[in-house]
Amino acid sequence: MSTVAPTIRRSNTNLDDWQILRVLLIYRIALAGMLVVLFYTKVAPHVLGDQQPELFQTVSHSYLAASAVLMFLLQRNWPPLSAQAYIQFAADSFAVALLAYASAGVPSGLGTLLITPTVACALILGTRMAVLMASVATVMLFGEEFYRQFPADWNAGAFTQTGILGAILMMTALAGNLVAMRARKSEARAVKVGTELANMSRLNENIVEILQTGVIVLDADEKIRMLNAAARRLLDPPVEPVGQDLELVAPALQQQVSNWNADSQYEPSVFNAHAGAAELLPRFSRLGWGPTAPLLILLEDTAS
Repeated sequence: MSTVAPTIRRSNTNLDDWQILRVLLIYRIALAGMLVVLFYTKVAPHVLGDQQPELFQTVSHSYLAASAVLMFLLQRNWPPLSAQAYIQFAADSFAVALLAYASAGVPSGLGTLLITPTVACALILGTRMAVLMASVATVMLFGEEFYRQFPADWNAGAFTQTGILGAILMMTALAGNLVAMRARKSEARAVKVGTELANMSRLNENIVEILQTGVIVLDADEKIRMLNAAARRLLDPPVEPVGQDLELVAPALQQQVSNWNADSQYEPSVFNAHAGAAELLPRFSRLGWGPTAPLLILLEDTAS
């Protein structure tokens, strides 16, 4: 039991991480498509491709095509998860840096498009890699600004905005990674508790199974949910009892259960499961609160 649980946890976490990449892919396709549409419709003519419209057109089309390739790789789950995260973030960083270069640089606001990929990858990767990727994206944006402004007069405001954006990318990467780490720790703690509860339940079942006293558990519909080996021996049921109505297995016992349900002060009496069987004395108690709680029945052989 304990060796299987970590494997299940890692598998579930892996599935969640792949889902994050799928959501990021949807974002990327929608973003690239929107940029292409906005460029051709001239809805934002003073922002998109303001300095180099041909470059913006080429990059936006290439970005959309790259999204299709990434979708193909993601559907095949190849390469591995971490490699996919690196590739996707690299594609986003290069595309956004070039789009910003063609559109008046970071002051155009296009650099903020890197926030979503940064957060998504920070949720998947470790802290060091999340910070490294945010740093790489910041360096690329600074490089874009240096290249765009060289050799003209330097615009200090643009570099200030780039620095602020880099700080935002760094903080979002750290925050996203912290959230992911806490979620994974909580998941691991929940799996550990669940495993311990399962082991304890298995231990209790084994203890009940070896008891000499007959043990039966009924649900709210008086169907047998569990009975141990002693109860099987004492009742000697004609059919497989688990899942059956108690009336089919032991009618005399079922009658006493009905009497006890109608009157909690009812005193159970000795009964015979069938002709020639030992005399049995039942004891009833609820495993919880309310009339719908499971009913525990203990059977004692009066002859022993």
